[in-house]
Amino acid sequence: MRSRPLLRRFLLLAGPPIALAAGALAARLAHPAGCDVLLITLDTLRADHPSCYGGAARTPSMQRLAEGSALFPLASSNIPRTTPALASVMTGRYPQSNGVRFLKQRLEEGQQTLAEKLTEAGFSTGALVAGGPLEPATGLDRGFAFYRCYVDLKAGLLTLRALPWLARSLARRSFLWVHYFDPHFGYQPPWPFDRDGEEPAGFRVYRQIRDRQLSFGRLHFAPPLSPEEHAYLRALYRGEIEYADAAIGVLLRAVRLRDFITGRRSLVVLTADHGESLGEHGCWYEHGEFLYEPDIRIPFLISWPGRILAASRPAAGAQLIDLAPTLLDLLELSPLPLAEGRSLAPALRGERMPERPLFVESGESFFPENPRRSLQGVEGKWRSVRVGDWKLILIPRPGGDSLELYELRKDPDEHVNLASVRPALVGEMRALLGRWMASGGRQEGPVPLLDDEERERLRSLGYID
Repeated sequence: MRSRPLLRRFLLLAGPPIALAAGALAARLAHPAGCDVLLITLDTLRADHPSCYGGAARTPSMQRLAEGSALFPLASSNIPRTTPALASVMTGRYPQSNGVRFLKQRLEEGQQTLAEKLTEAGFSTGALVAGGPLEPATGLDRGFAFYRCYVDLKAGLLTLRALPWLARSLARRSFLWVHYFDPHFGYQPPWPFDRDGEEPAGFRVYRQIRDRQLSFGRLHFAPPLSPEEHAYLRALYRGEIEYADAAIGVLLRAVRLRDFITGRRSLVVLTADHGESLGEHGCWYEHGEFLYEPDIRIPFLISWPGRILAASRPAAGAQLIDLAPTLLDLLELSPLPLAEGRSLAPALRGERMPERPLFVESGESFFPENPRRSLQGVEGKWRSVRVGDWKLILIPRPGGDSLELYELRKDPDEHVNLASVRPALVGEMRALLGRWMASGGRQEGPVPLLDDEERERLRSLGYID
């Protein structure tokens, strides 16, 4: 009798892979050719943390994937908020063009998505995503035959729920999207991934937030924390990344097992919706309010064994809007008709691609404690453009816009504003930014009205007080 709980655990863990292998054996005889696509996205993963980007987080699964991938050293989100960023992934369009510019804002009809395109091409489509900002009401379920959003589900359990879908979808080519939410604040990695830092005596941040003794606005912009407490929170953030990496490793092993049995070679993409501020420029444990590199630089890896260059580091800058055009080009499918991103397929073949500007807009501002956001709504959004090593940030203010210019090669932490000493360059880049802002057409879709339950969910994620 004592062994029954252990048996149940074994069946929970081993059952899906066994079913996957059995189903794949039958499928290989009937479907020996084809290509499956796996899209892995992580919430709030800044590029400088995974080990494959030289970071301190121990991420062996991403490291192994990177060894057989094209890894883009320069990759950028187009907006550091989850719903709009992933709407750009699915449409290949900037937020100002597809109309999704706020959290939980719905993607309007009339814009074909990547999932719809792959469904038309005969792919079986499924999505298992974690996090309230991706609920079906956002319209990001469009085109998926199977779409499950789990508001609060840890990475390991999300992977376990993905394995049966892999086993059920072997009869034809498949497209699976898995979104892990774990690196998002509040950072609470499970054991043993919570052991990287020692909890300081008297650490009560989460209890104070729960009891409304500490507001999120104060935590994000004027945190009453000691250096030891800040170090501990940063260690917990790394622990969340390492835990998600372990769950990704299980998913990738299942996909490689399927490839081995079916004879197919999966095309795998791993990226993030945006990064995270960990104290840079006066912002802690938050994203979306500013447009500095910690918020917008993301990992971007593409693996397709035998079809693209492995272990390559393309010089071309990648953006989230490029993901759908690139996948469709690699699969030799027609592009999304309204997409604004470009295919990175030439870079994946080792070709040099022309440089182009990288445009980003900020998310909405939630907190009155933020001293640098004086306008609300679309009017208050920051915008930035990067050309080569130069980056210009436009910050709207009631009395006139503020401009910041950085030379990122020499000043990667964006400490020295050169706007006053390079006026000609500022003028050129501001004109470029202005033309892009004017090209958006529709400026925003209907702003979502939040009920009490949705407001409480956003509060639990640190977005509102």
